[in-house]
Amino acid sequence: MAVFWNTLDDHLVTLFTTEMGVGSAYSTMKVQTVNSYVFADAHIYSTWTLPAIVTAGWRITYNANEHMGSNGRIYRKKFQCFAYGIISGVMTTTTDTITDNLKEFYERMETAIAGDQFALGISERGRGGLIIDGEIDVVRYPSDDLDSTRRMGVARIVFEVESTKL
Repeated sequence: MAVFWNTLDDHLVTLFTTEMGVGSAYSTMKVQTVNSYVFADAHIYSTWTLPAIVTAGWRITYNANEHMGSNGRIYRKKFQCFAYGIISGVMTTTTDTITDNLKEFYERMETAIAGDQFALGISERGRGGLIIDGEIDVVRYPSDDLDSTRRMGVARIVFEVESTKL
């Protein structure tokens, strides 16, 4: 049985692979790894080939004030999803090769989400993504010593995909 939530997760992997992966139009920071996990900690990220994106839906809210259909109440649902983009770089007191790149990577993720209609065409009808939150952070690689200048940049976007059960 096709489940919209799983189909949405698969769609997100394909979306980021197509829009930002090795076959994309970008000449730098092409995504090498795209995964779908509800949660993955920094120790997992450090094992992936970077740049990487992990994305999935993890929460649903319902609007039950919809009309009745021939098979019962028609619910409008909002699937809350996230996308974490991870890049690598160096940060010292005189060198920062990660912050500007991380902001650009975030904007690329935002563009991919905003440009997709999420019309997945199974038992539910999706409508375009609505970005509701975002942030960036720069963290030390989990296995590096304290003197290391190598860093992971993490860009996080939270967005909703609205769906109506057909």
